[in-house]
Parts: sequence; C-alpha cells; structure tokens
Amino acid sequence: MSEVQLAASFEGPDDAPVVLLGNSIGTNRTLWNAQVPVLREHFRLLRFELRGHGPPGDTSPAPPGPYTIGQLGVDVLGLLNEHGITRAAYCGVSIGGMIGLWLAANAPERISSLAVCCTAIEPLPSRQAWTERVAKVRAEGMAAIVDIVVPRWFTPPFISRQPAAVAVVAQKTPPHRPGRAPAPPGPSPARA
Repeated sequence: MSEVQLAASFEGPDDAPVVLLGNSIGTNRTLWNAQVPVLREHFRLLRFELRGHGPPGDTSPAPPGPYTIGQLGVDVLGLLNEHGITRAAYCGVSIGGMIGLWLAANAPERISSLAVCCTAIEPLPSRQAWTERVAKVRAEGMAAIVDIVVPRWFTPPFISRQPAAVAVVAQKTPPHRPGRAPAPPGPSPARA
C-alpha cells in the first residue's frame, strides 16, 4: 500500500455516504470551501492533501519524486483503508480528477460514483506543456506558475468580475520545494 499518510479532514454527518474531494495541483483542500456548506448537509466529506500539499502544519509528506498518477491513487486507497472506508464517491478537479479516473479503473469496487472536472487521461494542454510546468516548479516552486494557471482556471470575464475570488485561489498556491512536483502522468502501474 501507500508509503504516504495523507493529511485529511472529515466533515458532515457520521452516518452519511462518504465523498472524497480531490484537489487540483498547487491547491489545498480549501479549494472546496465554497461547496462544503451544501455538500456536508447530505454527505460525509473526506478532503485530503496531495503529496507535498497542504497548509503549514497540515501538509502531506512529500518523499522524493517524481510521482505517477498510480502512486497518488494508491495514496488515496491508503487513506480509505486508514479510515475503514470500503466504498466512497469521488469528485476531483484536474490532477484530482486524474486520480479519480485511476481509482475507477484500478479499484472500481472502492468507487461508488465518479465526477471529474477539468481533467483528462493525458496531461493538458500537452505532455510538453506539463513537462515545462513541472521543470519550472522544480526550479522555482509552485508560486512561479500562478500567472500560467490562473488564466487556465478562470475565464477572462470571471477574472474581471471577481478579482477577489481569483486572488484567494492564487494566494493559496503553496511555495512547494523544487523537486516535489508530480511527473507528467504516464502509464499506470498494475492494479493496486
């Protein structure tokens, strides 16, 4: 199983169905704050931090990388096992969605339903663009790509109308240490 114990938090009724919420790269579980008040009325939300992600004092470990999507998926399976959860719904954004796709393909008995947003099986917009972003993060930290990712996450009209909301997300981009960014997703390892 996973070598990493992910930082995570639960919210919602103890007896409600569990929904895992997977973040995009460079964000933390506060990405879901706007959705949580409504979702936690009906679901037990399990929010987690990817390797090397999370606010100070509540960060998931980041052993030397790079990491595969399969390794990140095994981390989530470890989190489910740690909390005695046999089956859960999964919702993920970007790399969080890629992890959800991996889980659905490699551990379908653990995923009751799947919702992904802004995600793909292969890196977008291309493997080369992802590789260039990873190199920049390794050299300069996550904050170095804020100006690259914000226009990918928000439309120009939204940026104009809601600059405070955009600033909140941009400010949550952690200054990850170089060398801890995931590798461009490649073939998944055998079923975990």
